[in-house]
Amino acid sequence: MVSNAHIVSWLLVLVIIQLEAWPCDDKSTPYNDDGNGDMAFLNGHRLRCFSKGMVRFQLDLKISEIKYEYFCCRLPKKTTEFTFKTGFTNDGNGHVANLDKQTVNCGNKAVITGFNLQRNMQGNRVRYNVICRKFVNVSYLKCYNTATTWQSDQYGDVHALAKHSVKCESGFFINKFSLQRNALYQIRYQYRCCKP
Repeated sequence: MVSNAHIVSWLLVLVIIQLEAWPCDDKSTPYNDDGNGDMAFLNGHRLRCFSKGMVRFQLDLKISEIKYEYFCCRLPKKTTEFTFKTGFTNDGNGHVANLDKQTVNCGNKAVITGFNLQRNMQGNRVRYNVICRKFVNVSYLKCYNTATTWQSDQYGDVHALAKHSVKCESGFFINKFSLQRNALYQIRYQYRCCKP
């Protein structure tokens, strides 16, 4: 007869095996000061999927604090890593809509595996540091473009980003994203999802 302790220990082993084999990870950055809504305070958040591809990201809020929640999944083919920085642009005194001057784009054969906003030494300009993984021996990627819905920019408060979930369909990874604004004081993310 098998004891309950044996059953529990075998179940625990099976759970550990499943977790190690699980191809995706739910991740988040630690909560940090929101800078009273100043978007440059996003610079305290480094999203890293390492050898996996980013499938989703969204800002999360707590009183006076922000963090990113994001989802990373195993890439189906061999890849190599490369990094780049976008150019510094004016942060508009921390107004979130000024992120529309930044585009994160890993190009034709790669997907995003990490990014973080960086503020310059003078504290008035921002850029993205980006990590991509390029698929080896792949001629092209199958991609689609999409966007979140237009929402109020909340007078430039970084909290407005929490209404926007950048999320790809199953099997696709984020390849490119940029914030857009319109004349109605609304913002949205436009982004592209790709797979080999």
